[in-house]
Amino acid sequence: MSWIMFVGAMFCLILISQVQENDHYFGTVGAFSEVHEDGSIDKEFEELEELFTEGKTVPNEAVLFLAKRCKKEGNLACGKQLYNLIIKNGLLSDINIANQMIEMFSSLGSFSEVNEIFVKLPEENASSWSVVIFSFVKYGQNVKALEMYNKMRESRIEPDSFIYINAIKACCILKDCEVGKLIHNHTIESGYDLNVFVSNALIDMYCKCKDTQNARRVFDKLQVKNFMSWNTMIGAYCHNDQSEKAFAMFKDMQREGYTPNDITFLYLLRACTNLATLEELHARIIENGQEPELHLCNTLIYKYNRHNAFEDACILFERMQTHDIITWNAMITACSQQQDLLEETLCIFQLMQQEGISPDVVTFLGLVTACSAMGCLETGNQVHADIITHGLEHEPCIGSCIINMYSKCKCKFNNFK
Repeated sequence: MSWIMFVGAMFCLILISQVQENDHYFGTVGAFSEVHEDGSIDKEFEELEELFTEGKTVPNEAVLFLAKRCKKEGNLACGKQLYNLIIKNGLLSDINIANQMIEMFSSLGSFSEVNEIFVKLPEENASSWSVVIFSFVKYGQNVKALEMYNKMRESRIEPDSFIYINAIKACCILKDCEVGKLIHNHTIESGYDLNVFVSNALIDMYCKCKDTQNARRVFDKLQVKNFMSWNTMIGAYCHNDQSEKAFAMFKDMQREGYTPNDITFLYLLRACTNLATLEELHARIIENGQEPELHLCNTLIYKYNRHNAFEDACILFERMQTHDIITWNAMITACSQQQDLLEETLCIFQLMQQEGISPDVVTFLGLVTACSAMGCLETGNQVHADIITHGLEHEPCIGSCIINMYSKCKCKFNNFK
């Protein structure tokens, strides 16, 4: 027992000694991680530079924190200063710092430094390639991302799933099906075509390139599917005007034991071509047992109005616990386009104002359209005044609508510009 106590006491003494010797280390991390939002980033850089000059051990966390701040504030000049300081003190060999600098320069649009850092890495591996390709895709340099993917293959470094996903995503954004097919072949050769996340990316890429046949081949080959697999395939059919196949896939999905979610329903709602299918789908949403999300309710209201089922839209609107500007605009627009509901447009607008929702261009277009159809000059003048108050009078679509309204109301509008 006494031996155990002795060892414990010695361990505590060593630990206390280490904490005392590295007190500035922990102090530096705290100082940099608890910077106030209004603190000067230049001042923080000066303090970091001073620590290096004094020869103190600067924790990597402090460097990483300042790099993240440069990225957040869009400060390229300070980012470059930090980069020079990192090189001067030999910290670029740390993969976490190198990756963070790649991320920072990518977000700031300085891709020459991204290439420079990548070249300076002590050892190129799948991880370093992955960070560079991901950064290029994330910040819109999709062609460059594919160039890096090709260079990586020339270096005989095997891509991982993350690299494949980002390379496929670049093809998806560029709608470059030929290069996408080439990468698809690479995934088959390496066995990654059976990876569910890689396959989902391939399905999405083929969908964006309007190649639903290859998308379906990838889907059918998948031994293990997830929600994203089903939703992406259903979305592929919906986006390519193949609603029958989308609804057939929807039935297969449920047959396989997958309960559809909001994303599934959003895709299918956009593919609805008649009121009967819309009502059936709405019933299925209710059967799910959960209150549908706001964006899903908004889509339902929009679709009901498109099919001239305003009463159904009203019932849903009244059941909704919350409404946003999209909800109100859908109702106002629907009323403004039906002769027997024109007065309802103004009533709904008043309710919207009572809820504290600020109108936008779409709101005012509906109101002006209703006033124009009713020939209601007095209300039209009030709406025009509201448009000016909200600073929207110079919107081209608003201007032409107001001119049309005054014209129909047989009113002079010489002062309107």
